[in-house]
Amino acid sequence: MGYKFLKHIANTAGISRHPNLQMDMVRLGIGLYGIDSSNVVQRKLKNVTTLTTTVSQIKKVSKGDSVGYGRNARLQRDSVIATVRIGYADGYPRKLGNGNGKMLLQNKLVPVVGNVCMDMTMLDITDHENIHEGDQVIVFGEPLPLYSLATWAETIPYEIMTGISQRVQRVYFEE
Repeated sequence: MGYKFLKHIANTAGISRHPNLQMDMVRLGIGLYGIDSSNVVQRKLKNVTTLTTTVSQIKKVSKGDSVGYGRNARLQRDSVIATVRIGYADGYPRKLGNGNGKMLLQNKLVPVVGNVCMDMTMLDITDHENIHEGDQVIVFGEPLPLYSLATWAETIPYEIMTGISQRVQRVYFEE
């Protein structure tokens, strides 16, 4: 008795939308990563997270052959497939398989082909040249917003961010 309770009810979205509800504190959550559900606020924030991987293998695959778990993806043409080091065990949603998701490779969006595997995902790089094993692939970041990934996966950015498993190495930069 005689002490004051600190009150707070405003999360990231509430901070900018309801300043009258800020009370004693606010809870800046996903906003710390430069993410907000409002396009107006989003333009004022700076993305601070990037998820990358690399190409582990490039393979030519013939028309009619299958790619990925369950052999669900039958290629409609002779294709070049890049296998990248990320899968659902890392937090890359299975919903992004079979053309639903895309990744950025050499500043070009390339579609996911086949089912997302536990440790790997395949990309169709048939229409792109000069891609090599070891090349960096952006899963999400400044040039490929997390919101795009979440939209393709029919979810929200929070679920993508919190779903990234402990298997994924974190690298922190400090100014």
